Amino acid sequence: MHSNLTRWYGHMMTHVLLVKTPLPTGHTYTNTQEYEGRGWCFAEMLMSSIVKDDTALIDLSKLTGDETTVEELREHGKANRSPPIAPDTFRTMLTSGVEDGRIKFTNKGDVGLVAGIYERAFLDEMAGAKDLYYLDFGWGDEEIKTLATALIYAHDKQVLGSLKELRLNNNQIGDA
Repeated sequence: MHSNLTRWYGHMMTHVLLVKTPLPTGHTYTNTQEYEGRGWCFAEMLMSSIVKDDTALIDLSKLTGDETTVEELREHGKANRSPPIAPDTFRTMLTSGVEDGRIKFTNKGDVGLVAGIYERAFLDEMAGAKDLYYLDFGWGDEEIKTLATALIYAHDKQVLGSLKELRLNNNQIGDA
């Protein structure tokens, strides 16, 4: 879900709210799949992680309900997230997730459509990125390998021409 645009550091920023809470009880649902395992939600979560400011992806399950400012929402709700994923890797994850049931779509034919939307979003976002900040996520070597694969993909597609700075401060990156 997307929130309103907020003025922050002199530019407009879209905040994305992640719904990771369990489904409310007391109702009968036709779709009991957790949000993160729903195909469209899974894709939107990963698309929101590509270049989003490190505190603009907000996990509702981390909030206390006492927050009264956008700054408190950003600080308390900062979502841990995965690194950007190369579109070919995303397509493979999506396809295998649908095959083994971890990811579900109402219409299985949406896999190709969603994979194409992800690739366009990935390339568009990487093409416009001047700074990529992936701070304080606790990423280790595996996440950095995933990020490196995504950046190589973007470089091979010649869309990283605007990138000036990549920040990975306060992650758990080893020497390897």
